[in-house]
Amino acid sequence: MEAHSLRRKVRIFSCLADVVSAAGAWTILFFSRKIWAETRLMGMPAPLESDQNFYLGLALTVFYWLGLFYGAGLYQDPFRISRLQALGLNFSLGIGGSILIFLVLFLDDLVPDYRWYYFHLCLYGGVFLVFSFLFRLSILTIFHRLIAAGKAGFPTVLLMPAAQAEKWALSLTMPGRRAGHKVLGYFAPDDSSSSSLPHLGPWREAAQFILCHGVEEVIVDHSLRSDPIVTQLYGTPVRLRMIPENGELLTGSVRQSALFGALLVDFVPVSMPHWQQVIKRAFDVGAALAVLTLGAPLLIAIALWVRSDGHPALFTQERIGRYGKPFTILKFRTMRPDAEAEGPALSRADDPRITPVGRILRKYRLDELPQFINVLRGDMSLVGPRPERRHFIDQIVQVAPQYRFLLRVRPGITSWGMVMYGYASSVPEMLKRMRYDILYVENMSLALDLRILLHTVLTVLRGEGK
Repeated sequence: MEAHSLRRKVRIFSCLADVVSAAGAWTILFFSRKIWAETRLMGMPAPLESDQNFYLGLALTVFYWLGLFYGAGLYQDPFRISRLQALGLNFSLGIGGSILIFLVLFLDDLVPDYRWYYFHLCLYGGVFLVFSFLFRLSILTIFHRLIAAGKAGFPTVLLMPAAQAEKWALSLTMPGRRAGHKVLGYFAPDDSSSSSLPHLGPWREAAQFILCHGVEEVIVDHSLRSDPIVTQLYGTPVRLRMIPENGELLTGSVRQSALFGALLVDFVPVSMPHWQQVIKRAFDVGAALAVLTLGAPLLIAIALWVRSDGHPALFTQERIGRYGKPFTILKFRTMRPDAEAEGPALSRADDPRITPVGRILRKYRLDELPQFINVLRGDMSLVGPRPERRHFIDQIVQVAPQYRFLLRVRPGITSWGMVMYGYASSVPEMLKRMRYDILYVENMSLALDLRILLHTVLTVLRGEGK
């Protein structure tokens, strides 16, 4: 079974199971309150009929649980989350989420005495936990049985010598140790062939094959981690995993999550947890909407000011975004229209191409305001490595191929590199700034984003842009 199809089915069934669990728990609680609590309060049987509160509560609780589970990562790739981890999250979120619903929706109920509050909480939380836990356990058990039987898996390619590839292919597909790898074959740096494993082609064609054939995971021998073929994959959605050396095991630099799976480590990780990624994107969208709505008068005023010289107010340019996807960045124009008549060129502090209006906008970074539209579109984030043009990226990767690592996240309006180094006016300066951006990607968190945003606000207020 194809990995994409299986993922979609697991997610759909998981969502439906949670909808049924949430709706069932709410329905049982609603009518149990009428049968017991309201009957005792009224001194007579309460009518068992649904009303507006029933349907409103039903809708709110269903969307609440779906949102909570999505934010926690329970609907992420089932190949990348263990059954124990998913069930543990289900249990802990079920308890915490039920308590929050109790405090918001149940605490103002009229009850015969306070013990009914505990009864309602235990009834609702218990029913939801039992339903959702059993549903999720059943779905994941079927899923893992398909993997164990070798009937489902994601496309995997090995980059290592032939003899080593044979050994690892056998290890990855050994009964009882399967983790979902569907090994298509291997590429060897010496183009050596194997008798039992498909040799997919010459080494120089490895990256092109991987990107064109939907390969999801590449397992690389440690000695090849800096090979140009491998570094080409840094900025792509492909998951790169490495066979660690003994020295790395001794230093504790390797994190292994699978108890029985092959000993592999991600060597291009993004550290931000899934729930923080969800909050980060939600904050991006909320902030962009607020700036574009509340700041509309300022945006219009700046546009008219820039337009006063008879040239367009907006400047558009192709930049390279996440996973190497090009997008059109928006800025207020700060240079003459013929600024790059002789080809791409970075700006500098005393650049004669900058207009008088543009110099003021750059000082307070007001020229970046239209990029909130890029944030709303999903091209950019508030915080992330600054997007560059293909012309300069090609020059950077010749010297520092690890730059492609930055393409694994959305570029940002501001970044750690911008805070610590500022604008770059040459490729060597871009390389110096890159070090801060790589540190950012390796240490991404909401707390770090907040610190960067605060420093950026101070830079704007001080007029320290250029």
